[in-house]
Amino acid sequence: MNFTAIDFETANSQRSSACSIGLAIVKNGVLTETLHFLIKPTPFYFNQINIQVHGITRENVAEALTFAGIWRQIAPYLENQVIVAHNAAFDTSVLRYALDAYNLEYPTLEYACSLMLARKVVPQVPRHGLFSLSNEFNITLNHHDAESDARACALIMLRLADITSASDIEDLMEKTRCQLGIIKPACYASFCGSYRQRKFVYRTPKLF
Repeated sequence: MNFTAIDFETANSQRSSACSIGLAIVKNGVLTETLHFLIKPTPFYFNQINIQVHGITRENVAEALTFAGIWRQIAPYLENQVIVAHNAAFDTSVLRYALDAYNLEYPTLEYACSLMLARKVVPQVPRHGLFSLSNEFNITLNHHDAESDARACALIMLRLADITSASDIEDLMEKTRCQLGIIKPACYASFCGSYRQRKFVYRTPKLF
């Protein structure tokens, strides 16, 4: 099983305002590497409610690179990969909006939602948030630290695969009757409810 788990934290209510990203790389069913980057957000302001969630402030990222500045470093972990996030609708939208903010081309990737999968695989668990599932599976978590969240997401995904005896991501999706979302340079397809049904949204270039 091969995939990259990701987690974004944002500075404000704008989806483009990524201020932190964590990545956890899984190769052949083993968590091999985690990475973390602070990001100078776009637009560059912080809402207090966001600070209360993740503890990152304007001062912490004043000297950090923008998303455009770190993109070359993280793109190889995403391009032509399967990406996993806990509540993937949020994290993939942050990725798209951050790329849109700098007119950067979308990568080609597929993505899965560990939250959606957990609801299918372990419906008996009272809550399926990252914190609750980490407790359920005895995974150490520093919640809302992006690197720790990405690591927990990766380990949860591996646990779900183990429970279902899935050999890879595609097998896990098949067994749970879920589907992969898609991002391509010209468009993206979010989860659409019905099994194997996708709705493609075509990207409109940002004008300056």
